Amino acid sequence: MAREQRPAPTPEPSAAGGEPYRSAREVVRTVCHRAKNDLQTVTNLLALACPHLDSARDLARAVEGRVGALSVSYTLVAARGEPPRLDLLAQEVVRRVLWSLEREVRLEMDLPPVNLSLRLCSPLSLWLHEVVDNACRHGLARVVSPALRLRAELDEEGLALEVADNGPGLPPGLDPYHQGGLGLRVARAVAASDLRGGMSFREREPGLAVRLMVPREQFTVLNRQTWP
Repeated sequence: MAREQRPAPTPEPSAAGGEPYRSAREVVRTVCHRAKNDLQTVTNLLALACPHLDSARDLARAVEGRVGALSVSYTLVAARGEPPRLDLLAQEVVRRVLWSLEREVRLEMDLPPVNLSLRLCSPLSLWLHEVVDNACRHGLARVVSPALRLRAELDEEGLALEVADNGPGLPPGLDPYHQGGLGLRVARAVAASDLRGGMSFREREPGLAVRLMVPREQFTVLNRQTWP
């Protein structure tokens, strides 16, 4: 049977200003490259987690949610056949965290539908997982009516992503920029090393807001290609 010849689709510019992929081969090559890098991230997570855990079961639990977070972008691409979007990515990461913790938490989300590259999706998913999981396990552990608010902005300064809770705030004497458990260590490492950005912490009444800032230039580099 003769193979049907189809014209190559004309690439469309992305909403975030990225450059689209130009062939199916490039799509496959990029997915494979990102999957390989994500597997390396899993290896790094294992090495980072080992000193904090006492058993193989604890290690498996620590890695399970983080691997799930890294897989969110691939799930979205497979389900929608479209570039992952920031709002959908965050919704799915939060849903998985709450499901794993069996928590009922009131959610408020104000997130733009910005198309993301897989290069950007993986660290954003992991950062969100760490911050949301930390907030639910610690900040909201004893709150009667727990709530989370996620907000993001993309402007000339860059991408700002904030997770706020209505808990009691930081424990007395804790320096979140240098101390904390595994979750904070991973979040700080992702923000600084993978995203070339920074984190900040702001006490609220009540609660704590954790903010990620990715400079515009770095966001543009990481999001240069938005499909897949």
